[in-house]
Amino acid sequence: MRKILWFLLTLIILICVLAILRYNYVFVVEGAIMEPAFMDGEIVHVVLGYTNYQRGDVVVFKDPTGTRDSIISRIIGLPGETLEAKDSEVSVNGVVLNEPYATEKTLDFKIVLDSEGYYLMSDKRFSGVDPRLVGPITEIDIIGKIK
Repeated sequence: MRKILWFLLTLIILICVLAILRYNYVFVVEGAIMEPAFMDGEIVHVVLGYTNYQRGDVVVFKDPTGTRDSIISRIIGLPGETLEAKDSEVSVNGVVLNEPYATEKTLDFKIVLDSEGYYLMSDKRFSGVDPRLVGPITEIDIIGKIK
């Protein structure tokens, strides 16, 4: 009887651990592109399979340039929106964003996102990957949301 209880307990623990690992991921922040929100070398918890992304969410996504596996950035634009940066102010559909997390100015740009496009930028706009080179990404490219 005792062996059966130990077996069941071990099985339950194993199932719980596998469930946690299935939907969670750790990411090590490289560089200062998200400081002061996230520091170089900081280990962050990423929730996999998240689907309700909002503006301001910090996410990890696949690097479309192929220079590294993944990148950490903040969602600035959501599907169907028009984004414009002028004189270092970013506006969405004509409304200027309040971005207290942005620690550097950005270059001017204008982009219209399609029904699946997300636009991401680092908090240190000149230190991170230039989003104009990466372009919009889709939800499929997003690995998960930082908790």
